[in-house]
Amino acid sequence: MPPQTKGDWERRKFLKTSGAVGAATLFSGHVGAYGSNDTNALAQQSDQSGTDLVYATIVAPSSIDPMKSGDELEGIISHTLYDGLAGYSNSFPPEVEPGLAQDWQVSDDGKTYTLTLQDDAQFHNGDPVTAEDVVFSVERMMRMQRGPSWMWDGVLTPDSATAVDETTVELSLQKVYAPFVSTLPWMFVVNRNQVTANEQDGDFGDHGDYGTQWLEQNDAGSGPYSLQNHQTGQRIVMNKHGDWWGQWPDGNTYERVVAQLQMEVSTITGMMKNGQADMTDGWLSVDTYQQLGNNSNISVSDEVTFAPFFVFMNTQVEPLDDINVRKALAYALDYDTALSDVFVGAEKMVGPLPSAMQYSTDDIPSYTQNMEQARQQLQQSDYNPNDISITYTYVSGLTTERNLGLLMQSNYNPLGIDFEVRKAPWTSIVSQSSNIQSSPQMFPLWSLIQYADPDALLYNMWHSSNTNTYNNGSKYENDQVDELLTQARTTLDDQTRQQAYTKVQQILAEDAAALFVCNDVSRWAFNNRVRGFTNNGINGYTHQFERYTEKQ
Repeated sequence: MPPQTKGDWERRKFLKTSGAVGAATLFSGHVGAYGSNDTNALAQQSDQSGTDLVYATIVAPSSIDPMKSGDELEGIISHTLYDGLAGYSNSFPPEVEPGLAQDWQVSDDGKTYTLTLQDDAQFHNGDPVTAEDVVFSVERMMRMQRGPSWMWDGVLTPDSATAVDETTVELSLQKVYAPFVSTLPWMFVVNRNQVTANEQDGDFGDHGDYGTQWLEQNDAGSGPYSLQNHQTGQRIVMNKHGDWWGQWPDGNTYERVVAQLQMEVSTITGMMKNGQADMTDGWLSVDTYQQLGNNSNISVSDEVTFAPFFVFMNTQVEPLDDINVRKALAYALDYDTALSDVFVGAEKMVGPLPSAMQYSTDDIPSYTQNMEQARQQLQQSDYNPNDISITYTYVSGLTTERNLGLLMQSNYNPLGIDFEVRKAPWTSIVSQSSNIQSSPQMFPLWSLIQYADPDALLYNMWHSSNTNTYNNGSKYENDQVDELLTQARTTLDDQTRQQAYTKVQQILAEDAAALFVCNDVSRWAFNNRVRGFTNNGINGYTHQFERYTEKQ
């Protein structure tokens, strides 16, 4: 079984501005085949007394096994049913908070973390959460090589965890890994006894399937909610876990969370308007959110957090192997129109990191539209502008990406560049990106942030080890950048990290490694009776249902 990668997390972001019915179809097949779109029937399925929070979404999870958690909804479900060793605050920028580990200490060499567990944490079946459960969970995560396991590639092994006593765990890293604490919210802990008692035949030796089939209809967690029912592709019902070790907010917290899956957009809007749904997902069109926001009972969160949008330029094929051509494209783009007409409400990116990200700097070359400068860059290149042909490939059905391509075409054609805007299925773009020569000359990407550290963006996108993946769509290779990125992730010294990341941002901007277009807006709609929602910018951790209350 191949390991899951960061790319598996990215795969759903590209559907953000597509037609939502089409998005649901692309995700999980025909919508009507699974979910009811009769709003009266759906209302009868959930308690309308105010004790239910109904979350309406166009997508469905491919799995609710936390070790397979590979997209936003799966992340939301996982940390609702399970606790991670740490958590993320309900604020922006987010901070790492204690989870099942109430505190941790790191050794002088930075390679051993000693975690002290909450002494009152219990699984939903009443079993205490012990160090042995953590040991089993780390082993399971790293042996299965699915979901968030990519975060610890080369850092943890299945044997990295040791139980010191009932509530103390030692994690031995293969090397210093600065973002380690920031990734701990994704190390979910499962009940060892429950999982091993329900293992079936599978690929993992004595552990068979590691209980994954059983976990699709049951949970083995200690999270704020327990699984009541999972109707695949239709709905997930989760009940409040009264003995949860964590702190519930003051007010009327929700007794049940009901996720209605694979809904049509018209059904979601109808349910929201008549009060049968409390929240939408973040995958609807801007027009739909504006329509919902016009309802006096509905609010729309439209904040800029961590949603950077790039256009990659294949730096290893003609003519984009010429830095002057890349700079010409960077100078010719009309960023103002892109932000006002294509990415409504977005924030311009100065470089490869969102401004709120740790170690972000604006002390780097910045590109604004300057057609004269663009022409000068072309004159300095090895190519005649009239001989330059470039193809921009966007994901079929994505209006935002297409509109950006058309804007770029209108900006670049006056330079003499033959600029073609072409569409292709996302699967084709991913496949082509596995080879430098076949990879698209230019293609766009929304990047997701799973942990609050610049390593989450910079290493995965710009280290040469990722050249044959679409994460490094520019096929960028720079020995100095590689060295700096490795240095920054393998030291705990804050000043060293800051200096390294500042230099990386400067080099990437100077090299015009991509078009750093914008930090996009993230949107969700929710009923005004819901209190406590904050967009913390972490994909999969934006919705923390245990922090929500209902207005009295």
